[in-house]
Amino acid sequence: MKSVSKHIGDRQHQFKQRKALANRRNDNSLVLSNGANGEWTPHDLRRTGATMMQALGVMPDVIDRCQNHVLAGSRVRRHYLKHDYADETKQAWAKLGAAIKAALARRLRLVSRST
Repeated sequence: MKSVSKHIGDRQHQFKQRKALANRRNDNSLVLSNGANGEWTPHDLRRTGATMMQALGVMPDVIDRCQNHVLAGSRVRRHYLKHDYADETKQAWAKLGAAIKAALARRLRLVSRST
C-alpha cells in the first residue's frame, strides 16, 4: 500500500513536474485555495496541530507526547520518568478537536450567510 504522502501527492497533481503515473489518482482533489499556497504535506498538518495546541494552552511536553516525540533530557531522566501522559494527551486532542469543530462551524455560518 502507498504511503499517505504519496496519496496526498497524487491528489495535488498540478504541483508535480511529471507525466501522469499509471495506477495513480493524478488529480487535484486535495489542492487548497486553488493552489495559491502551494503543495502541502502531512507534516504541515502536524505542525499546524501542534501550533494550535500551543495556542490553546497545552504544555510543550504534552504536545511532544501527542506527536510521539522522545522525552527531552538526559538518558537518566528518560529512564526514570515513566508517566505516559495519557490523560493529558487525551485532553489535548479533545481541545484541538473542539477548536477545529468550532472553526468549521464558523466557516459554515459565513458561507451560508454569503449564499
